Order: sequence, then structure tokens, then C-alpha cells
Amino acid sequence: MKNLTIFENYNFRTMILRHDHFGEISVDLEGSRIKEVVNNSRINFPFQPGSSWNRSIYTWACNNNFTTVETLMNGRVVKQEDPCPEQKIFGVRTKDVPQGHEWRTLFPGKFRR
Repeated sequence: MKNLTIFENYNFRTMILRHDHFGEISVDLEGSRIKEVVNNSRINFPFQPGSSWNRSIYTWACNNNFTTVETLMNGRVVKQEDPCPEQKIFGVRTKDVPQGHEWRTLFPGKFRR
């Protein structure tokens, strides 16, 4: 027991959703529950304190053009990621489909990003 290290802020973290034009939304989490939301953007954030942090927030962030999601623990950036999943067609990444392929004419919306 003498070599046991106790992390006081183990379950506390801050998630920051960044938008290029509208600012950022900072969400304080305790475990997987939202404790506080600081919205510095003009976009309505539909999740309130008490609700859980899950993948639907990443889907909402992708649909509203948020570019990055940063995870902060003790004031340091632990992880920075893109909220949008990688585009695929029939299991093939869109960047691996060559120019002039028929998939590019069948699914033009997948190649606009």
C-alpha cells in the first residue's frame, strides 16, 4: 500500500468542441456525466448538465461543422481528434478511390470533403 499513487482528478476532464467561425463549447465531465457547459458560440448545444457524454455528441459536432474535439485533463491537452468519421464506400476509404472511377459519379457527395 505504500507505493499506491492516488489521482485526485482521475474522473474529471474537460472536452472542448472548436468551430472555425463560431468559437468553442467547453464541457466539464465527471466520469461520463456532463457537469457544466460553457457555450461561447452562437450554436444551440442540445446537451445539458446531467446527461451522459456519448457518440451522439460527436455526430452532432460533425453535423454542425465543428473541426476538433480536445480532451483536457489537469489543464493539459491529452487527445485531439476529428469528430467526423472517415468517409467510406463499400468499406473502401474515399481517398483510395482513383480519379475517374464510376463510384465518383455514383456517390459525388462522399468526395466533396
